Amino acid sequence: MMNLPLHFKKPISWIGLILMWPVMLQAAAPEAPEPLERSRALSMAVSGHPRMRVYAHRHDQAMERITQARSGFLPQLSFSERYSQTNNPMWAFGTMLNQESITQNDFDPARLNDPDGIDNFVGSFSVQWPLFDSGRTWYGWRQARQGAEVSELDMEKTKQQVVAGAAVAYDSLLLATAHSQVIDQAMLLAEAHLRMVTERFQAGFVVKSDLLRAQVRLAELKQKRYAAQSRVAVAIAALNAAMGEPPHENYEPSDDLVMTACKSQVIEDWIHTALSKRPELLQLDKQASIAEKEIAKQKAAHLPSLGLFGNYEINSESLDESATNYTVGAMVQVNLFSGYRDVAKTREARAALEEINAQRLDLVAHIEVQARQAYYEACSAKERIGVTEFAVSLAEENRRIVADRYKNGLLTIVELLDSETALEEARINRYQALYDYRVAYVNLQLAAGLVPSDL
Repeated sequence: MMNLPLHFKKPISWIGLILMWPVMLQAAAPEAPEPLERSRALSMAVSGHPRMRVYAHRHDQAMERITQARSGFLPQLSFSERYSQTNNPMWAFGTMLNQESITQNDFDPARLNDPDGIDNFVGSFSVQWPLFDSGRTWYGWRQARQGAEVSELDMEKTKQQVVAGAAVAYDSLLLATAHSQVIDQAMLLAEAHLRMVTERFQAGFVVKSDLLRAQVRLAELKQKRYAAQSRVAVAIAALNAAMGEPPHENYEPSDDLVMTACKSQVIEDWIHTALSKRPELLQLDKQASIAEKEIAKQKAAHLPSLGLFGNYEINSESLDESATNYTVGAMVQVNLFSGYRDVAKTREARAALEEINAQRLDLVAHIEVQARQAYYEACSAKERIGVTEFAVSLAEENRRIVADRYKNGLLTIVELLDSETALEEARINRYQALYDYRVAYVNLQLAAGLVPSDL
């Protein structure tokens, strides 16, 4: 490479820096937050939240238990290979019989009483087929199927809770963003008033204390802005957690914090819906049915059972020659007395059913109270929205009047700053009321068992 003089190298380095500057700025600039709609956030929560995967795996386990229970209807096949050596007189003679290797010399009393050790390789293929086991397999299969239905209701309940949690987290981010915007608006007003007070102070129309109060007001708003920005960052992390996303993902809500449409129903309709759709109540009904089948299964233990069995066996002393035999048969078994074990199991199953029935009564009362509470909180929050909107309009008009009168020297800086603070609080209260209503309606839907179908 040709060596350039120093006065040529510097311009080239500056030119390279100028050309690379846009690339460096692009690399250093933070990524813009991704717009996120509320509906998409809820869908992401359903597909990505870890709790959904937990209950999906539990449902898979329940489905496999159905296969396990159904296996009792099918024949059970097994194969075994074993080796043994014995000089036990009875077993040695029997082994030779199984190997079909008995000769006339083997009946010598001396050999019968004191045989030599004999090796035996046994390959056995066995079949067992319970044709009727008092109905216990049938009851167990039906219990397993209803257990899978219980796990499906678990998934539905988890889905409702996950979606409701994501909806509340999304609305919390909307609220934090709205609070931050209110503070920004208040800062714009405070900065404008500070410029006005500064001009009036320099002109000798106001005292220095007015200027100091305006500066203190702006400093307080700067502190509030830092706190508001922190709440936004925390709300983003909470939304990511509710959606099952990494905490560092940066989303910006694209929806607005407005009043949502809701079903116009009386409280009795909400309670009726809750008692007919809540997964927890449907689960107890399934569990009661499972307990009833457990009672029937334990009673069936007193009935006779019937099964078939078979065995095909290969015996060999040295694996080069072999003898075969088979055994087939049927067996009937009757449980005459089990030491009261089966009777106790039946009473235990009945007690379990009574426990479930008592739990159901308690859950019905709890669901009704929960639905009533959610309904009244939603109604109260809805009424507060209209009040806060009216308060905002009054606060805006009051601030306008006070600002005009302050310019004309008719009011003090304290009254001007009070009007700004009142407007700031009114706007925050309005957003808070909207948020409270949206959350209350989500809780009402959740109490009625309708999330996410009608959310």
